[in-house]
Amino acid sequence: MIVGSLDEGYPENALIFEHLGTPEKTMITFMNRDHASMVSPSFPELQARIALFMVAFFGYTLQGREDYAEYFSEPFVAQYNDLAWGVFEK
Repeated sequence: MIVGSLDEGYPENALIFEHLGTPEKTMITFMNRDHASMVSPSFPELQARIALFMVAFFGYTLQGREDYAEYFSEPFVAQYNDLAWGVFEK
């Protein structure tokens, strides 16, 4: 899951994530972003980062590209101060 911490649906998204019935799950929170900014073409750098996570996830999951897993991992996300791994507790 990719979500913005200021999204109105964030509490519900966090609840869904926490109760997913699989151990293989990922939630990346974009700090201080709402839903509109997450999908707006007015933020091309944000769009590029979201695209990176999407390509990495689908490349790994659908194409079996093991080398893509590092791009949606906790160590990779930790490099960025505006991202949080998993559910962000406000």
